[in-house]
This record gives sequence, C-alpha cells and structure tokens, in this order.
Amino acid sequence: MSNSRIQLDHFLRPETIFLGLRASTKQQLLEEIVDILAKNKLIDNKKIVLQELLKREALGSTALAEGIALPHALIPGLSQPIVALGVHEQGLNFNSPEGWLTEVFLIILGNEDNPGQQLKILAHICRLIKETDFVDQIKRASSPSEVLRRVKVLEGEVG
Repeated sequence: MSNSRIQLDHFLRPETIFLGLRASTKQQLLEEIVDILAKNKLIDNKKIVLQELLKREALGSTALAEGIALPHALIPGLSQPIVALGVHEQGLNFNSPEGWLTEVFLIILGNEDNPGQQLKILAHICRLIKETDFVDQIKRASSPSEVLRRVKVLEGEVG
C-alpha cells in the first residue's frame, strides 16, 4: 500500500466477511474463520495461520469491552495483509476484560516481514471502534455488501 492512510474498507471484501458464525469456543471460532479463508483460497496453510492466531491469544485475549475481538498474527509469505470480519449473533466468551460476550471479530493477518503494517491496521481499527458506533453498525448488517457499505460510511466519520 503506497497510501499511508489505512482504511479498513480497502482490506475487506465480500469473501472475507462472515455473518452467522456458529462456534461455541474461542478455538472453534478461529478454526471456523481459518477454514473459510482456506476454502476461499485466501490463505495457503491453514494449520500455520490457526497456530499463530492461537499462539497470540495465549498471550492474552484480543477481546475488547465493546463486544469486539481483534485476533491477529504475523504469517510468513503473505503478499499483503488479510482482514476478515466475522459476526457471531449470540456472542461468544472470548475472555473479554469485562466478561462481555464478543459478537464481532476482526481477524488481521499480516506479513511477518512487515509487522509495522499490521500495527497500523490494528491502531486504525481501534480508532474506528473508539470514535464510531462500529460494533453496533456491523451487528445490524444483514449481508457482506451491507457490512462493506457501513464500514465505508464509518471510515468517513473518522478524520
């Protein structure tokens, strides 16, 4: 990306947005998302991706109080970052600091040779969450295309 301004809607695509996730545990949720990414041919080695995501979660939960989690990992050989968004309607115990159920999941996979880019994406997402009603807007979307439209509008609210 030559543009220094990170925008979430530049990374999300319909094939990286998953509504109606059904997992009942943190590991199952990450497996479900990694399986879909592999089926959509967005990742090559789902075993490594899952292992790296679980390794990061073992350091401490990526769940935030707002009902969103930001699982992330640096993956060898990725040509560009992959951002996937999943919604679990019932919510899932993802070890949120306040004990809240987590309903929205933004998975960020970065290239291990460019960790700074992943950090910029994470920082931007945190700003979106803090400055907009991101989680509520995403939970109300009924299709991947609607998620993309809502993200684009929310991006416009952040200076």
